Amino acid sequence: MPTKEAIPADIEEIIAALHAATRHAEDLVASAPASALEHPPAPGRWSAAQCLYHLALTNFAYTAAMRPACLSGIHPRRGPLHVGFPTRWFLSLLEPPVGKRVRAPRAITPAPAIDASGALREFQRSQAAVIELLMECRQLDLNRIRLPNPFVPGIRFTVGGGFLIIAAHERRHLWQASVAISSQRTLPV
Repeated sequence: MPTKEAIPADIEEIIAALHAATRHAEDLVASAPASALEHPPAPGRWSAAQCLYHLALTNFAYTAAMRPACLSGIHPRRGPLHVGFPTRWFLSLLEPPVGKRVRAPRAITPAPAIDASGALREFQRSQAAVIELLMECRQLDLNRIRLPNPFVPGIRFTVGGGFLIIAAHERRHLWQASVAISSQRTLPV
């Protein structure tokens, strides 16, 4: 009888974080009317729907860059994910609460008007793509497989670091989406 291949604990942690992000996004959309989700809290800020759509665009861009790197990966897994100082530093910048705003590259900047339910569907679809890729390459040495950053030419990082960046980036923008919704609830009528 075939046995189910074990999923390494560090990979399970990332999958759990991705599922938690999906639930968080679904709860946000269920908790507020479309007007609160689709209206930016202030000029130059993103609405909750824009945050979700930005995450979907980013996830699709990262998986598109990571997939060829994984498919070319011939090194079997040798241990849990670990990242070097540059990636750890970048991850620390992504975690909420957000202290420093960074302008998103044009390719992943959402349109000014985004439908909340459509943004959620795209985010869910992107999450499925990230999890599918992570499962496909879970037995590879994700610490050795490198790829170019899809947004910053000349910067390279590991596929393992890429998955960790996706999860942290989601926490950042789901926090931002929560703040956007909260600010809509405190506006005078």
